[in-house]
Amino acid sequence: MGSYDNVYTWNYCHSLKRLDIENWDVSNWNVNTLYCTWRYCKSLKVLDLSKWDTSNWEVTTLGYTWQGCNSLIELKIDDWDVSKWHVTNLAATFANLYCIKELKLNKWNTTNWEIANFSSTFSSCLSLEVLEIGEWDTSNWTVTSIESLFSYNHCLKELDLSEWDTNNWAVTTIRNCWLECFSLEKLNINDWDTSNWAVTNMYYTWNSCTALEELNISSWNTSNWAVTNTQSMFGSMTNLVTLLTPVSFNASTSNSTGFIGYNYRLVNFSGFEIKENFNINGTYALTD
Repeated sequence: MGSYDNVYTWNYCHSLKRLDIENWDVSNWNVNTLYCTWRYCKSLKVLDLSKWDTSNWEVTTLGYTWQGCNSLIELKIDDWDVSKWHVTNLAATFANLYCIKELKLNKWNTTNWEIANFSSTFSSCLSLEVLEIGEWDTSNWTVTSIESLFSYNHCLKELDLSEWDTNNWAVTTIRNCWLECFSLEKLNINDWDTSNWAVTNMYYTWNSCTALEELNISSWNTSNWAVTNTQSMFGSMTNLVTLLTPVSFNASTSNSTGFIGYNYRLVNFSGFEIKENFNINGTYALTD
């Protein structure tokens, strides 16, 4: 079978409640894109694709593949063989999966992937409690945006991304990345290599991570950054006690409203020097 573009196949099938395709023989398919394949299948609750043999596929884009599957409670894709894939786009791939509680994707071999667009990939997974992606090989990725990557993951408690190799990333925006991760208690990202990043926008990056007591990004190399928007970047982190940031942090003071506003428990703050004209509106507490 020749090259097959699985684009928009079930896109916007709003009323579709059941899809029995788990026994399809896809072993000889040469799929090169899954763009928007099941997008906005709003009524679909279970999608079992565990038997699909994807070893011959050479997918380059997973953008919006399952976005908006609002009722989906089970997505069986854990064992897919993605080793031949050369994915460059993960934009909003799993976004708006309101009901799903776990995504275990550590078995995916992403060595050949070259992700550039990594924005909103897991955004608004409102019920997600377990997300296993920490073992992904990201060394060949050339990510430019992680905007809203994990935003509105209200139930996620732990996210260990310490093994990610971000050396080749050229990120310019991380705005809203962890916005309203209300339940997040552990976030391990301090070992990320950010030396090639040129971030300009950090708007609401960790805003309303209300369960997080410590955030350590002190090892981040921000020497190439020229941030113009830090509005509410650490705002409303109401249980934050310790905040460790880079010492050298080139940020404009013009758009910094609520930078660390409403952080009632914050007592340990080191690294970035808050300039006199920095607008940190809201109630906060800092010790000497």
